[in-house]
Amino acid sequence: MRTCASCGRQFEAQRSTARYCGSTCRSRAHRAPVVSVGQANPLREAVRQELEAAGRLETVLGQQALMLADRLAAQGDTGSAVAALSRELRAVMEAALADAPAAADALDELAERRRRKAAGA
Repeated sequence: MRTCASCGRQFEAQRSTARYCGSTCRSRAHRAPVVSVGQANPLREAVRQELEAAGRLETVLGQQALMLADRLAAQGDTGSAVAALSRELRAVMEAALADAPAAADALDELAERRRRKAAGA
């Protein structure tokens, strides 16, 4: 008896090299995204920073955006899958950040101080 590397069920192997219980599990394992452990994901980090700055990291939409960023970094997706994931990530980020306060820009703060100084003088 062997354990299927895809679904984890026990199966009777017909060959000594069998890893999967059947063609469905073999295909599923072959099509699964490959994620390199320890590999840096700059997209995930950028999404995480943007959500954290807006205070939306721990929301459902925030977590969904992180999952989509991880999936985009995984290898093995077709071009059309990457395009669809990109569109979905954009839509989720827009929804997650819809009512979030805009982060203060240093240049905007400087311009505001100059305006107040000129108005007071």
